[in-house]
This record gives sequence, C-alpha cells and structure tokens, in this order.
Amino acid sequence: MQALADNASASLPALVGYLWGVHEQGSPEAFDDFLEGPIGATLPPELRVAIAVRGPAMGRGIERVLSELSELTPAEGAAALFGWHRSLSGQQALRLFGDWTDRIESQGDYNAVVGFAGMVLHNADETWDLLRDTVYRLVMMRQRFPGVGREERAWARLAERFLPGHAVEICKLYLDSIEAGDFTMHEGSEDSALLLRCAAAEPIEVWGEVSRRLEAGSWRVELSLRWWLIGSIPAEVIDSWIGSDVGRARIAASVTSVGGDEPTQLARTLLARFGTDDEITSSLAGAFISGSWLGNESDRIAAQIDQLRGWVSRASEPQGVRAWARRMIRSLEIRRSQALQREAERD
Repeated sequence: MQALADNASASLPALVGYLWGVHEQGSPEAFDDFLEGPIGATLPPELRVAIAVRGPAMGRGIERVLSELSELTPAEGAAALFGWHRSLSGQQALRLFGDWTDRIESQGDYNAVVGFAGMVLHNADETWDLLRDTVYRLVMMRQRFPGVGREERAWARLAERFLPGHAVEICKLYLDSIEAGDFTMHEGSEDSALLLRCAAAEPIEVWGEVSRRLEAGSWRVELSLRWWLIGSIPAEVIDSWIGSDVGRARIAASVTSVGGDEPTQLARTLLARFGTDDEITSSLAGAFISGSWLGNESDRIAAQIDQLRGWVSRASEPQGVRAWARRMIRSLEIRRSQALQREAERD
C-alpha cells in the first residue's frame, strides 16, 4: 500500500483497483479509511480527490471531497467530479456552486462550472428552487467570460430557465458583449435561438434595447443581428417605433429580410411608406440578393426574378412594393445575362 501511495500519480489505477478489491471483500469504507488514514492524508488534494471519485459515491466520501475541492480550481474540481454529479443532494450542489462561483477566475473555470451545472440540473428540477439564485449569478457572469465555446448549449439551457422574467437582462448581456467585440452572434446558433426567445417573451423591451444601439451606430450589433432578429418582433412594434421617422426606417431596412414569394410585412411597410428613399431601397435590394446557393448563379437569379414578378402581378401589393420589384427585375436580368456569359465561358 505504501509503495502504491508513494507513486500515486503513476499507479493510480492500481491503487484504485486495490481499494475496490478491499471494498468488495466486505470493507465498504475502504476508500474513506485509506484517504483519512496516515498514508492517504499525506497525498496532495488533487490526488485525494482523484482517488475518492473513482470509488463509491457515499455520504462520507462526498462530504470529504466537497471540503477538499476548495484547494482545487473550479475547472479542476468540475473535471474531477464528472460522474458524481448525480449523487449530489440539493444542499451539496448549492454549497459546491456557491464556492465555485466565488472563485471563478478564468474562462476555463467558467466553462467548466457551466458545463457541470448543466449536468446537475438535467432532469433534476427538484433542486432548482435551491440553486436558482446561484445559477442566475453564474449565467450573468458570462459578461466577464463570454467565450463559452463548446459550452454554449449548456449556458443557453441554463439561461433559458430565467425566461420570461429575465429576458431583457439576458438580451442586454448579449448586446453588451457583441458591442464590446467579445463575440459575434450567428443565426442558427444556440445563442441566437435564445435571443429569439427573449424577443418573443418581451418584444417591446428587447427591440428597445436593440434599436437604441442601432440608433447609436453600433455596427457590430447590426452585423450580428442583420436579417434574422427583427422578424421575430411583431410588425406593429416596429411600425410604431418607426412612425414617420425616415432615419428609423433606414435603420429597420438595414437589418430586415425582404421575403421570397411575397415580401415580409416590414419590407412591405417600408416600401409602401418610404419607397422613394434610395438608402432604404438599396438596403432592401442588398438583403434580397444576398445569401448562398448551390448550382448555377443564373438559375438562382432566374428564381428571384420569378418571385419578384409575382409581387408585380399581385394587385394587393402597395404601389411602392411593385415599383421596387420592377426595378429589381431589370437589375437582376442584367446580372443574369452576365452570369450566363460567365458560365458559358467556364464550360
């Protein structure tokens, strides 16, 4: 035993195997007795925890491990406890997360605790009331540690638990981080899906936060949210915000999608009321022709022309919409001819 302990780092599997053998021979306290005995007590805390978590998860051992985790960083502790998360009581989890959130000092610490919290709370709603305040504190700490990487989904699932009540606070956290250049949000990501849920929960307040930054000229927010967020805000909210203000109409045009077989409601409103403004019509044109595709570019442009011809032929569309569509058709026909020429030369 002493020989195994003297070189515990290298002989950890052998030492753990020996202790399990003693355990199975009728000594259920084998791991605890070793770690609390004269040999185990001399080991460094990271090894003591490593040995303990490879043994049975019982009350005495869990309590000792929780005490010793204070000597490890949160990242080290979360990695060591993997697998034992199901054995923690609500009070033990509260104690653990309280200690960790007080001692998070790096992005690695933060990501590890977020991931561990996601595991503890997965299908464990009975502990939620105990952990709510501590987890909210952890969620909002992303302002300091924005690069969650592979833990983005875990963070989003934790933050989602605070909707609708804290939708605006979560929105502000996102927007502040985007403005600071800490990350860029992409449509289809876990973060973007959560921001859409925030907008659905509190559309007026969320649009107020977004629009305030857009009016202040935040190009990072514009680039991150362009074409996908505004569609989740009820049309009447955007319409009321714009009013007769052409400046606000230009801002809305810079971040809205235009539509396909028919225009979006916001695009329709903008073209009907501000269809003679070059900046607005140019923004909408850019949104309409943007995107990726498979196959020949000429085929894609032909499909776009067909869509716009539907707009022109629909008598119910406002005059501004149909006039814009006609201009777009003329422009796209030129682009299609050029694309056909390039394709012929390539073949």
